[in-house]
Amino acid sequence: DWRAELTPGISSYSSISGTWDANARHYVFTVPAGTVHVGPDDDAWQGDEQELTLRAGEVREVTLQVHATSIVDIDFRIGDARVPFDWDWEIDLKQIEGEGEAFMWSDGDGVQRVWVDRAGRYRVHVDDIPGYKPIPVVEVDARPDKPARVIIRLERKD
Repeated sequence: DWRAELTPGISSYSSISGTWDANARHYVFTVPAGTVHVGPDDDAWQGDEQELTLRAGEVREVTLQVHATSIVDIDFRIGDARVPFDWDWEIDLKQIEGEGEAFMWSDGDGVQRVWVDRAGRYRVHVDDIPGYKPIPVVEVDARPDKPARVIIRLERKD
């Protein structure tokens, strides 16, 4: 996607997606003359962004390095019963061999959905939750083609 440089005092922009050219194996789009920002604008991709200043009629080819993101669904349970996620709970995901990390969270379908910025093996750390025993760190393989699921078993403190 691209977006035009914002004029001072303007607080929004219109993002227009490029069109995939299967023969050339790249995206093609037309932007207004001036300064534009080019980069992925989809939660499924992370990577480079570039700022370009273009003149009317100028054609520019830009290569951006991007990679697919992955999703980890975290399901909190006591026995078979699902425990709704509380936004006061702190969850951290760090890639074991690499620099990948969580960049976005949402809840839905009874799970906490966490996006990580690249595929790989992650450690899932949940800070202590009041009223429950400490939660051991777990590992999960995050893949770009299918959300990974982690079940966290909560145990009440005595």
